Amino acid sequence: MTQHTWLNDPYLALGAQVRLRRNVDDLPFGPRLQEAQALGLLHRAEDAAKRASGAEMVLVPLQDLSPDCRQALVAQGLISRDMERKNPCGLIWGRDKGLELLVNGEEHLTIQAQGEAPGLEPLLKKAMALETLLEESLDFSYDEEWGYLTQDPQHIGTGLQASVVLHLPLLTRTGQIKNVAAAARRVGIKMENTPGRKESYRLLNQATLGMDEESIIHRVNEAAQEILSREMAWRQAFRRQHPGVMEDRVWRAMGIARCARRMDWEEGQLAVSQLRLGASQDILPGFSPGELMRLGEEIHPALLTLGAGRSLSPQEEEEARARCFRRVLSQKPLED
Repeated sequence: MTQHTWLNDPYLALGAQVRLRRNVDDLPFGPRLQEAQALGLLHRAEDAAKRASGAEMVLVPLQDLSPDCRQALVAQGLISRDMERKNPCGLIWGRDKGLELLVNGEEHLTIQAQGEAPGLEPLLKKAMALETLLEESLDFSYDEEWGYLTQDPQHIGTGLQASVVLHLPLLTRTGQIKNVAAAARRVGIKMENTPGRKESYRLLNQATLGMDEESIIHRVNEAAQEILSREMAWRQAFRRQHPGVMEDRVWRAMGIARCARRMDWEEGQLAVSQLRLGASQDILPGFSPGELMRLGEEIHPALLTLGAGRSLSPQEEEEARARCFRRVLSQKPLED
């Protein structure tokens, strides 16, 4: 397989995201923004989004949601972690669940488009189309020399953050992930642990100044392809040098997850990672990428709490997580 083929594999490349960060020209940035101004921006952004979408987009004020609801939105990648406890801020979305507008996060506005890897190019087009419509109602802070102005100096320029999430269990377990991350930094790519997904990492551009959008996306895709190529080389080498060991570990994880009556958060994340590895390597039959993605979200503490409709004790949470695994895995064959 070629490097490009690895990036097309949904068991390896778990998703792509584009964020365009913008600030409104007549408002102060960051902590200088007063609460009344932030509240006013929520409504200005909602009005602009409704005009841009034909009234299809609606505002969800995050201050009206419970902490568990906010955590669930973070777990699903719908809001950034800095918005989990910040007030006032909001999420504006519509029928297209892969396109959102975040208000009063790190910057005044963040246009966010999400989808499957390696689809950064179409996601950028979708985000820029919404930006163009928003500009009919809002003036964004822009300098002819520096580009779009932001609170965070790293985002000055295009204001674009392009990222992909990769599943890298072998690079993690062999300790090679540190070398890979260091090599990525040298070409302007940052690797972050992905909250709620053990052995998975988000690759994103570190800076936007001096580069156009297409160059940023090309650099992220190129780095992702190279890293996935190294992950697959380690998988192939491990199976060649240790015949049957990966199969045994995957099936053991399958058996435990299928029968367990309690499972903590850490163990649950590792179980999903092991199942994803097994499905990717044709060890486990019958697992779709979407099914594994949904399972990984369902076992998150916040989503378990929301599903129960009340706070859960540690034991109740572990029991609920184990039930999620049993419900999904009981439908799967126990023989390869």
